[in-house]
Formats: sequence, structure tokens, C-alpha cells
Amino acid sequence: MPSKAEQLIKRYDTLKTNQANWRTTWQELADYILPSRKNILSKRTPGVKQTEKLFDSTAPDSAVKLASFIAGSLSNMSIQWFSLKMRSEELNDDKDVAEWLDQCSRIIYRSLKQSNFNTESQELYLDLAVFALGALLVDEKEDGGYLFRAEAIGSYVIVENAEGMVDTIFRRVEMPLCAAAYKWGKENLSEKSQEKLLKNPDEMLEIIHAVIPRHTAPNGRMKHNKPFASYYIEYEKKKIIDEGGYDEMPFMVVRWSKTAGETEGRGPGFIALPDIKTLNKADELTLRGWAKIIAPPLKVREDGVIGRVKTQPEALTVVRDMDALQPMEQGGKWDVNAALTADRRNSIRRYFYADQLQLPDKTIITATEVDRRIELMQQILGPTTGRFEYELFNPLVSRLFKIKMRRKELPPVPAKVLDYAKANHVEIDVEYEGPLSRAQRGGELMAFNKLLTGAMGILQVNPQSRIMDNLDDDAAYRFLVDVTGSPKKLSRNDQDRAAIREQAAAAVEEAQAQQNANMAADTTQKVASANSDLTASQPQETSPFGSPTQAA
Repeated sequence: MPSKAEQLIKRYDTLKTNQANWRTTWQELADYILPSRKNILSKRTPGVKQTEKLFDSTAPDSAVKLASFIAGSLSNMSIQWFSLKMRSEELNDDKDVAEWLDQCSRIIYRSLKQSNFNTESQELYLDLAVFALGALLVDEKEDGGYLFRAEAIGSYVIVENAEGMVDTIFRRVEMPLCAAAYKWGKENLSEKSQEKLLKNPDEMLEIIHAVIPRHTAPNGRMKHNKPFASYYIEYEKKKIIDEGGYDEMPFMVVRWSKTAGETEGRGPGFIALPDIKTLNKADELTLRGWAKIIAPPLKVREDGVIGRVKTQPEALTVVRDMDALQPMEQGGKWDVNAALTADRRNSIRRYFYADQLQLPDKTIITATEVDRRIELMQQILGPTTGRFEYELFNPLVSRLFKIKMRRKELPPVPAKVLDYAKANHVEIDVEYEGPLSRAQRGGELMAFNKLLTGAMGILQVNPQSRIMDNLDDDAAYRFLVDVTGSPKKLSRNDQDRAAIREQAAAAVEEAQAQQNANMAADTTQKVASANSDLTASQPQETSPFGSPTQAA
């Protein structure tokens, strides 16, 4: 029976064979768009020329701009582009829980900012813009930080689970024998590798790293009992040199878009490739045409030239007849060529959204133009950003959070969350605060402002209207907190808000009671004064005894 290593290597070879058509296409895309990724079909010597097929830079420039736009719009490290939120609204409304989530997200963001995420994510976005497929390794460092690595296209093969998420990956890794011996121990290498290590420690060792799910194994703290198994295997000798595990899938594999029945992705590079190849060929022919104009071919009459034709400056060529040596006229139509190549360049930029994602090239743009550009970005990249969130950012932030939790580097979990977890399944969701996400929320804020403007217009027409009775003030405030991304610690919890409102209601009631008492006292005083005036104004009569008496 084949060993575990032999089974894994056989599976890797099969998956790599099935990927052959994709690898051929990726090689073409690399040749014309991203020459730095050209080691797909064959390994090239470091330092060799990479742009021998490239005559026009429109496609590389457009791809880089698209990748930069994605990085700046979705995961701009100059701002905290994500926050955490409970799946349960009951927990989200609790101030202690909200503050705990804010603290956790800030701690994760600071560690992320101190890592190499910014540089590696840019490489990932480049792969997505060109090859529509990217894989990012999310690992943890011994000092508690994060370590990221964007895997080179063509160096890995993937397998999806029943839900369409990639849960199996085989990647090819090359490292010097001395590095492998230091990482896993010399005794874990094959005998042949140990012999080579003594002779040439810098010789490269080809290793296959396989990460596959353990469907039947329970979750455990030991590396051999974790949900995802990890095997490092010497490819040539088919020997496992290390076996471990991960608590979560460590590779974030994302596709730009995906056709049903296919595992790999398709994106702008696939659509633009025909125009890119045509433009490069046209530029190549144009350069040849320039050379013919600058140094035109010559027509020579037989035996009309004595010796060799000399074309260098100030050279003399001896001819028997003045008409024996003449340039051959070129009949190229350069205006037609310029128009066709310009059209191809515009098409390529359009495929990579370069003309649609950039703001107008003006010093001053109006707020309406900005709003329209943001709306356009939402329409163009809406489906793509949805896939990025599902396949990249959600599992990424989830893994970062769980790494911090296992290392006990986050604040204690609030008691209300622990109590809730006894009877319910607790889920933490990710909310995105990047520029594009904020722009999308800005649309909701604009709609809310339009609603208020319309309601105020009705009040101006009819001041007696009760239209504002439809607005839930507390719900509107919570909406504004979410849309603007305000810190949760600035908001009071339900208990404090209720206590303040009770105090305010009691104060109003006390003031009303005091006012009523004052009114009652004033009324009593006025009545007494009126009775006194009435008594003084009534007629009096003299009694028989000579003393005045009050009339009956």
C-alpha cells in the first residue's frame, strides 16, 4: 500500500496535470501583462530579461493601477478598514459588548499594520487583476505577530469543498538545504538530502506543502489533532519531513469571478488578452516601420556600386551611375496605424476599468462629480468586492481574531456574551470601513438626508403636520453611528439612557407639580383678595344701639 507521502504526491501530480490548460493561459498573461510572474511553465534563471515579448506598456500599467485601486479602496492601511460586530443585535446593543468589539478590532488592526500585510496584499491584488486567482498565506509568528505570504501563480493547486470554498491546497516550495535542516531538523530530511547537505548546503530542495481538512478528526490543541492537517514532503524522495495542523484554513484563496464547473477564476486579463497581443504586434511592426524610415532599404543596380554600400554618417559610396543607388519608398499609412493602436489602448484601459475608476483629470471637481464617480465604482466593483469579502476578508479577519484569542492578547470576553453563549451559538461578523465601503454607506446617509429634507419641506407647507411621528429617534441615531463608523464608546447603553430619561421625566413632572402648586396658591390668594374687596364694597346700616351692622 502506498505511504501517506506517496498518496499526497500522486494527488498533487494529478491536480497539476489537470491545471495544464490554465498554466498555459497564465503564462501568456504573464508574458504580456505581468512579466515578473513568468516562472509558470518553466523555471527561469534569476536576473534574465523578462520583457522580450512586451512592446507596449498599456496593459501592465492598467493592471498595476487596478491593483492599487483595490488596495486603496478595500484594505487601505492608513485607516482601520474593518470592525467587528456580533451576529445578535441583542449583544450589539449592549455598551460593554460594543466597546469590547471595538477594542478587539483596534488590537488586531495595530498588529496587522505592523506586519507585512500591506506589501503581500499588493502582490495578491496584482495576481487577481491579471490572473483572476490569488492565494494568501496567513500565519502567526513566534513573537505573536502575523506573517503573510502571497503565493506565486502556478506554484499551487487547489480543491473546493461542497460549498465552493477552497479547503485544500498543495503548494511548491523551494529552499536551501541548510534552511530546511534548520527549520525541521537534519534528521527529518531524507538520507540523500542529508548527504547533499554536507557537500552543498545551498542546493535548493523542492518541497510540497499540503494543507487538507481532517473531516473525521475532533478539534484539539495538539498539532496532529487540528481541523486542518499540514504536511511538508520532499518531492523527489516522497518523504514527509514535518506533519502539523492549523485551527483554521491558513490560505485565503480568492477568485475575481468564477465560471460554473471551474475552480480557477477568470477576470479582466482574460478579456483583454486578444487586444493586448494585437497591440503588441502592432507596436512591433510600427518599430520596424520606423527603422525602415530612419534607415530605409536601398535598391542597387547590378554592378552599379563599386565596393560596399556605406550608410554611416559622412560615408562615401562610389557608384558607376547616379541612379544606381536609390532608397526604396515606403507606402505605410501612419495615421491609420495611430488610430488603430489608440483604439486598442483605450479598449485595454477599459477592460481594466482604468478610465472608469479614476476621478476626472481636473484641479477642481464638483461634489456631484464625486458622488457620481462613487456610484459608478459601486456598480462596477460591487459583485467583485462581494466575492473578495466572502473569500478573502471574512476568513482573514476571522483567523486574525482567533489567533489573538488563543494567545490571550484580547480583553476578557464580557459576561453577557458568555451568558448568551450558554444557550445560543455566538457568531462575530466583519464590517468593512474602507473608502469604497464608506462610499457605499455614504449612499445610505445621502438617502437619509433626503428623507429628512423632504419631511422638513412638508412641515414648512403644513406646520400642523405630525409627519415626524413616523421617525424613530433611537433607531435613526443607531443608523448614524453605523454609517459614520463612530466609536461605540461614545454612545450610552440602554440602562444609562433609560435612567437619564427617567430623571428627565421626573424633573419635568416635578416642575409641572410645582407649577400647578404655584397656580393653586395664586388662585387661592386671588379668591381671598376678591372676597375682601367684596366685603368692603357692601352697604352698612345703623343698629338700634347706635353701632353699624352688616346688612343681612
